[in-house]
Amino acid sequence: MNTTFNTGLVGNSDNPLIQIIESYPAFHITGCLYPDSSKTLQNRVTGKRPGPLSREKLFELNSVIIFLDSGPGIMDLITEALKRSMHIMLFNPGALRSWELAELIKLREEAQATVFARYFERYGPVIQACKRLIGRPALLNIRLMVPQSKSHTEQEAIAVNNNVLRMLDALLFLSPSNIKKIRSLRQPFGSTAAGLVSSRIEFDNGTVANLLFSDISEKESFTIDIYNNNMVVSADITGAKLTRMTRAGENGLTAKKEKFSKGNNQSVYDELERFHQAINGNRDSGNDLFEIFRMTELISKITEKAAFF
Repeated sequence: MNTTFNTGLVGNSDNPLIQIIESYPAFHITGCLYPDSSKTLQNRVTGKRPGPLSREKLFELNSVIIFLDSGPGIMDLITEALKRSMHIMLFNPGALRSWELAELIKLREEAQATVFARYFERYGPVIQACKRLIGRPALLNIRLMVPQSKSHTEQEAIAVNNNVLRMLDALLFLSPSNIKKIRSLRQPFGSTAAGLVSSRIEFDNGTVANLLFSDISEKESFTIDIYNNNMVVSADITGAKLTRMTRAGENGLTAKKEKFSKGNNQSVYDELERFHQAINGNRDSGNDLFEIFRMTELISKITEKAAFF
């Protein structure tokens, strides 16, 4: 079914996702509700697409709302949209707290509308390749380094959560078994939001994962090393490449390298396609929110309850 839906956006005018969403034919963008009046005024003057929408017009003109950013008042907008049985997509669900996600799950069930939460990493080409190659991993070492935060603000705390969610999304996709045991250590550094967080996670199926996150870095580096009996896959998520090393009997290991496109346009386009399928009843989006909720709960065990060293 090639249905086109009038769609309103909520977010900042400089968000790079806007151009990708506008290119997807199933969603006709009627405008955007910007978070502050200066952005709205700027877009009125320049005529930049999409044009500004008032709160009233956001709900009046559209059957779909795509939330590009999360901030103050986001749950109020989501609640009103679901009371109107509108379909919504969240591009930044990591900004919502656990109780807000639980409330969102309840609201979705009552409204019988599609609520689609975009995943963080699992649909990226490198992670997908890892899944195809390794099957069930015995051991994963996941390391994410991001530029240092300058102060401990609410927005930076959200950024920390989003970064840890990226790691957890990749982990739970590559190892979907139930978690048996978690042990975490945390080293704060100056006024940064996270500092250094190290966690060891054991799964019921025997898989073990070591996670290391730090915001003490000059640039981003996201890598995953995955091991099983016959193969090692070293994935560079930031550099969009991986190396596969396979045991070759007495001859040692054979190595094969792959490179992928660094742009995230295709993965965003694929997420929009999944959202469109869910609205049309061709895909169940019910597990998305539960999985995000599960990861958010897991963050509290890893970061908030971690022992300091």
